[in-house]
Amino acid sequence: MDLPTTDLAEVRAAVADRFHRWALDQCASEVAANFVHLRTIRSDWVLGILEFIERWTPEDQLSMMQAKVMSGRQDAQLSERQVRLLQAVRMAASTGYGPRRRQMLEDWAAGRYRVPKGVIRGALKRELAPVLGRPQQVDGPEWRHRTEVGKWTVVTEVDSGGTTRQFELDHVVQLGDSTVLWASPVRWWGLGMPTTWDRIAADDVAGATGAASALCRYFLDQLPEMLHGL
Repeated sequence: MDLPTTDLAEVRAAVADRFHRWALDQCASEVAANFVHLRTIRSDWVLGILEFIERWTPEDQLSMMQAKVMSGRQDAQLSERQVRLLQAVRMAASTGYGPRRRQMLEDWAAGRYRVPKGVIRGALKRELAPVLGRPQQVDGPEWRHRTEVGKWTVVTEVDSGGTTRQFELDHVVQLGDSTVLWASPVRWWGLGMPTTWDRIAADDVAGATGAASALCRYFLDQLPEMLHGL
């Protein structure tokens, strides 16, 4: 089913607005819970930022995360404080964030995260299937899951290729055959990049892939309320 162009534009705008407001609320919940979800993402980028901002007040943590969410909109109006916080995060990236993140870089150079891709792919498919259904459109290291949520279809795209990442995951929400939203955990929690896992050690494969599955379930559970009435 293809929607008329004008109708599709209206749906996309409404979905984007709902997602934006939901994401701002998600940032507040995540800060209040001391980053209970974000800490499960074994990512150099995510764990480095969390280490850097853990010394901040919760108010500044929330302000920065919400500023990242807002900065993706054309009508974004950031406060001077938010601009300074975003600048601080960008500057910290060039200095390595903190000692734990620098230790991860040393561990990476020493080969701690050289886990066979087949091991990670197998564990990831086993964890995702009960939540998202069987993989479809398998193309080597890439595959998709299609999950029906009411009148919406969530296409979860997984890419386990590449040499520096172990896998990447995001969601595309469709109405009929039309894409209305792209979403990813780090996007709705204000870190603004595709959600990538690249710091999984051999003894953490089950934990990391289980956490990825839990994040997918979380999004699917939240979607009906987020898009209610559209």
